[in-house]
Amino acid sequence: MGIAEQMGRTLQRTSISVNIKERLDFSCALFGPDGSLVANAPHLPVHLGAMSEANRFQVTPCTLCCCCFLLS
Repeated sequence: MGIAEQMGRTLQRTSISVNIKERLDFSCALFGPDGSLVANAPHLPVHLGAMSEANRFQVTPCTLCCCCFLLS
């Protein structure tokens, strides 16, 4: 969970959006190759329930290698 929390702190610190920087309206998570949730940070819990399912439909395996994915 530490990596996802660090992702959120970086996003908040570098964002220019008021919704992200001040309202903290975002969620960060890591997903496995099959789209399953590996780790998430409790930034905005309302996003977390749908993240895993949404990720399964948006992730496309990269054809250049076997270890990365592209978001569509």
